[in-house]
Amino acid sequence: MLLARLIIYSYFCVHAFTMQIKVIASSMYHSLPVVHSTLLIPNAELIFFETKDISMKKIFAVASISTMIMVSPYTFAANEGETSTVTFTGSIKENTCVLANGSLGQVVQLGDVESSVFASAGSASQPVNFTIALEQCDSANASITFSGTTATDEVLSVTGSGTVASGLGIQILENGTPLKVDGSAASAIKAVGAGSADEFNFSARYFALDNSVSAGEANATAQFTVKYQ
Repeated sequence: MLLARLIIYSYFCVHAFTMQIKVIASSMYHSLPVVHSTLLIPNAELIFFETKDISMKKIFAVASISTMIMVSPYTFAANEGETSTVTFTGSIKENTCVLANGSLGQVVQLGDVESSVFASAGSASQPVNFTIALEQCDSANASITFSGTTATDEVLSVTGSGTVASGLGIQILENGTPLKVDGSAASAIKAVGAGSADEFNFSARYFALDNSVSAGEANATAQFTVKYQ
């Protein structure tokens, strides 16, 4: 009878302990903090007034959790000092998006603009619209950051294969407001997801930095990064 009681007691102890571990595991996972994630696309490029193809690589940051907990020594019947392990596995899924085909290495044609348009510093050509479209996004908030070789924090320097225009650069605008193109600030935050196409609408224009602008090629390349929050 004593042996039977010991066995029954041990059985309930084991099951009570097992239930406690499950509760702890559940509590641990429900208390995980929200992960703010970033999807970096370091080589995605916008080319203004150029025709070469640009390749794009996407790097997805993935967070993971692998936790092992050692169970403290516990007495089972007459055996002392027995130990075992409980292993918890899981992962934190990264928000993902895919750039639409039209947004991969796209070329924005700013056209041929007369130098007389730039009568003084601060003059600008008519803006040309372009769109960066994302597809297959998980629900999240996203923004886009531009960076490139700059004349100022809001103006990209121009280049060319021959004679290069001087005294001006290229601006990227959102709702008519110039964006930072040195990577220091992002566009407006937009909610993305729900399986639909998500579009970020921008425009670009030539912008005079000096009172005198000389003729020549005026091209620029900007990288953009999509950030999740």
